Amino acid sequence: MDPISKLSRLLETIRSQQVSENRSKKQVASSSGEVNQSKKSTNPRSKPSINQLSNRISERLNHLSDSEQSSTKAIQVFVDSILAWEFGDEFLQSDSFFRYSEKVRDVIANDKKLSHEFDLLINQLTNK
Repeated sequence: MDPISKLSRLLETIRSQQVSENRSKKQVASSSGEVNQSKKSTNPRSKPSINQLSNRISERLNHLSDSEQSSTKAIQVFVDSILAWEFGDEFLQSDSFFRYSEKVRDVIANDKKLSHEFDLLINQLTNK
């Protein structure tokens, strides 16, 4: 299985878990008699394009020191940026964000080929 397929499958799993958690929270709130008011704005969140995301990640990586760019910190910046892009910035504030980010980083770290692919990607994004 290629690295992109692994990440896509992992993102799909995280997405389904987030949906399940959100449904559970709504059911608990409804059953406890709380008023379920939506705080969503009238304007839907516009998701940046892939090019905008790539530029944003590249900027963040280039702000890291050279040693951090060659460490797991670069992978964390990349993964956290992708998760925020995929699930929205509000996901960064959720209880499960760190757990999901850590799972993705563990998958990358434990797969030599995937880890190598990410090293190449980080080098490309930092213009090395």
